[in-house]
Amino acid sequence: MIVLSRAQYEVYRKMLNIPADTKEWSMLDCCFDSPLNQAEFVVDRLDCPKSAAIILGDFVFLFGEKNRTFLTELLSKRKTSILMAEEEYLQLAQEIFPKTKRYFRYKMSFQGNLTQLTQWTKSFPQGYCLEAIDEKWFEECKKQEWMKDFCSQFSNYRDYQQHGLGFLLTKEGRAVSGASSYLISRKGLAIQVQTAPEEEGQGYATLVSAALIAKALEEGKYPDWDADNETSAHLAQKLGYCLEKRYPTVMIENEMI
Repeated sequence: MIVLSRAQYEVYRKMLNIPADTKEWSMLDCCFDSPLNQAEFVVDRLDCPKSAAIILGDFVFLFGEKNRTFLTELLSKRKTSILMAEEEYLQLAQEIFPKTKRYFRYKMSFQGNLTQLTQWTKSFPQGYCLEAIDEKWFEECKKQEWMKDFCSQFSNYRDYQQHGLGFLLTKEGRAVSGASSYLISRKGLAIQVQTAPEEEGQGYATLVSAALIAKALEEGKYPDWDADNETSAHLAQKLGYCLEKRYPTVMIENEMI
């Protein structure tokens, strides 16, 4: 298993027939068309590779021939992996790893408008504030489990300040919900939404998500929403998204990491 340098990406992308450079948003843009190096591009060998993977945070995109050795080595040292792959690779993963979860994700497509989103951003309950994720909050996100993925794919605050985007709903200086760019490309961003466990069910995620989506659109960035469950998909629909497709995935969790 070989991790490629960024200078090698384009050569091996073409060699493995991995799609890129489309006009529409794709999460793979965060590998091939990003100002940051948030991805890992891995191949089974340099000479005529047959299997490859692109790792973007918890997401693992698999390409080429099904390869048990490659998949085992690739995933055995990762705590969490969400596989984006054809059915034969999903089945292989379930054969290899004892703790897996097969479920459906929901790819959403934004069809809404700024007017509706702006209305949401004016609906904050009394005593609550909308705050951009600044350096203080960037560091705080690292300390709290429910907030960590707001900034986990950015190596430092400077990168987040220049290329990321995020908001928190706060009350008396305490964050209760947030929405942020999990991954970024030049075309857009992948949205991460989370609410503090003790604050769930209050509608806070709607408010911070609306703020993030509106700001992204204002900046000419596509706000990608790939829902992990039906609740997330329903929230996206409330905010102006339509279901593009439902697709199967497998999540692998390694408790030994």
